[in-house]
Amino acid sequence: MTSKFELRERIDEFLEALSLNRVDRFYPSALSKYLNVTPGEAFNLLLERAGNEDQLILLWEIRCSECYRTIEVSKEPMHEEYDCMCGEEVEISQNNLFPVFKINPIFKDYLKKKTKDGHATKPNYVQPANLGGSQIALEKLIEDFTPSEKALSVLEQQLPQNIYNIFISDGGTFMTNNQPTNNSTTISGGTFTGNQFAAGSSNFRGTINNITGSQKDELLQITESLITALMSEKEKFQDINVEEVAETINQVTEEATKEKVNKFSLNGLLTGINAAIGNVTSISASTMQLYQQWHEHISSLFS
Repeated sequence: MTSKFELRERIDEFLEALSLNRVDRFYPSALSKYLNVTPGEAFNLLLERAGNEDQLILLWEIRCSECYRTIEVSKEPMHEEYDCMCGEEVEISQNNLFPVFKINPIFKDYLKKKTKDGHATKPNYVQPANLGGSQIALEKLIEDFTPSEKALSVLEQQLPQNIYNIFISDGGTFMTNNQPTNNSTTISGGTFTGNQFAAGSSNFRGTINNITGSQKDELLQITESLITALMSEKEKFQDINVEEVAETINQVTEEATKEKVNKFSLNGLLTGINAAIGNVTSISASTMQLYQQWHEHISSLFS
């Protein structure tokens, strides 16, 4: 197992190799390959070294979802929507934001001075063609991403609020230092906020070992009955988009029946669904009973 000291040293070697080869920008996948860690882990390690007075500067490539053209590269996306040259209107989302890093000019000057003074150590040889790495959308990176407090701080400063809400819920905090904390999801006016990603990822904590075929069939039947009942009472959900509630219920059912799940993420989604259902005072007793059955079934699977 690599010690944290060796890890720091290897990252320093990598950054020095970038600087010596005059690589302008690079993606987390480059460090992922160099250290043999997941892209999400590499993203976290790089964020911990990003900031105005730090080694790296985090930038965001905004790409068109239709033609894949790069529309803008900036430190902070300034608009919710961009117009691409192909005519497509691009709304900022997890799948068209690509994090990219560049070496801070201050750190570059420091490396030059160190080399000139003869204090620099020659970094391990890295093929220049491999230094830049390949683009990975934010949507994919967060599948195995557990951010440190420093990483969250950088993201908070540089992401639009609706995207940052993926990492932290209103009034709650994400998992830091591998400790489970409040991941509650809020459903309000048809808008979902909070931690809603990566349930089911093999890299996340939490396993379900004893789901039988009959349990899965029963859960699917309850889910179908519950959604049918909710849709029949759609008019009672005044400020809440019942279709989004139903979609989230389906998501929870699908993810809860996988072999490995992120229990904390699922608990956050359940909290949000509870709040939405609880705000509908006129919901029928039969629908509420179905919801309670579904909720108890889900809870029993990963308790």
